[in-house]
Amino acid sequence: FSELRAMYKKYDTSVTVLMCALYTKALARVCLAEGGKKTDNIKIEIPMNLRQRFNSTTLRNFSLYFDTCVPAQFHDSSVADLVEMLKPQFAEGTDVNKLRNDIFTNVSQADMAIFRVLPLKLKRLFLHIGSAVYGERLFTTPLSNVGIFDLPPEIAKHVTAADMLISSTRVNTLYSVGLTYNGTVRWCLSSVVRRTAAEDALMKVFEEEGLTVNRINR
Repeated sequence: FSELRAMYKKYDTSVTVLMCALYTKALARVCLAEGGKKTDNIKIEIPMNLRQRFNSTTLRNFSLYFDTCVPAQFHDSSVADLVEMLKPQFAEGTDVNKLRNDIFTNVSQADMAIFRVLPLKLKRLFLHIGSAVYGERLFTTPLSNVGIFDLPPEIAKHVTAADMLISSTRVNTLYSVGLTYNGTVRWCLSSVVRRTAAEDALMKVFEEEGLTVNRINR
């Protein structure tokens, strides 16, 4: 984590923006290598913990995602340039006023009478259709950055590493989560396909940036 910290401080950004830049660079390479166009967009879903922004302790329905978007043509751009492209997208995606409006819209729609009286089977059907039409795309991938956490001393002395996996869906081929424990960043990727092009590209980007990596395949 010390290497990653030095890098995100160098670029005057956060660890999440930096990880997103590295991830974008790797996925852009995979997109083009698999026949994609330079105009294809690399979209990454970034999770937000709204409790920190709205001073809430609730656990239900209080997280949102926003998408970052960088055309694949920037696959050869430096990480510094990618960070600068992503900074305004993060600022816009995490703007409290925008988030407040999004939350209001979601709650208003959930409270509409038609949704409350519809049978559950119909609701599921509408959600399935909406997901099929507007949902996941081939080169879109969620990145979940859980961050730094602490364990009670009684447990910590027995733990040397921590991982977290997000189960992939039948459409998206790759999910990703990053977490830091005991001074080490563990970046876990889960996939529904056997090929490891994205993982290979990500490791290559890490090496090019001088980051020490230890790859474990499961």
